[in-house]
Amino acid sequence: MLLLAGCRTTVGPALSAGSVGVPGTATGIGGGAEIEVRHRSGLAAAVAVDLAGYASAGDADPIVWSEVSARYRLPLFDDGVTHVFVTPGLGAGYAFCCYIDDVVVSGFFEIAVERSVGRFRFGASLRERPAYFIGGGDPFAEMHNTLQLGVSVGVDR
Repeated sequence: MLLLAGCRTTVGPALSAGSVGVPGTATGIGGGAEIEVRHRSGLAAAVAVDLAGYASAGDADPIVWSEVSARYRLPLFDDGVTHVFVTPGLGAGYAFCCYIDDVVVSGFFEIAVERSVGRFRFGASLRERPAYFIGGGDPFAEMHNTLQLGVSVGVDR
């Protein structure tokens, strides 16, 4: 039996820095969106789509990737109305755009606060997602890091 504790959707702008699809390192403002489902034990799974804050070199196409991640929510404070927690996790996905065709392996760390209003939760978070884009190009793997301010809406079961 699946004992879900709830789900949430998080969106927000992100500061991106990386070497994917560009010579050297590029930075800029991108963004991301995700849907997360969590189990009562604290385990969670999420599906995310991210947009780098810089365009690829040459044709200036956007750099987009999707991923699935597994996480564990660790409560720091919870009085039934206000919920403060950290969430570490790992993910894997795929980068798709123009000439970028890479597997993405990422880490995830979040510190968040949520406020319960009935069955709904409204929250804000600061999230970091370092990722390696692994493909057949030169270099074989490139690094990208995202620092995101997230706004979330969730439902408790």
